Amino acid sequence: MRERLPIEMDNLELPKEEKIVSERQVSYGFANILYLLGLIITVGSVLVVVFLGNR
Repeated sequence: MRERLPIEMDNLELPKEEKIVSERQVSYGFANILYLLGLIITVGSVLVVVFLGNR
């Protein structure tokens, strides 16, 4: 087996990441629209089942 060299660690803290400043914030408008559309479809389906299911 090879002999391993000793390693001395003086700083035991994790390195801090620098924040990358971007000019434009990423917006998830498309996902927000899909969420609202899914919510509307779900509420509509529940209302149809409640009103038409009691006949």
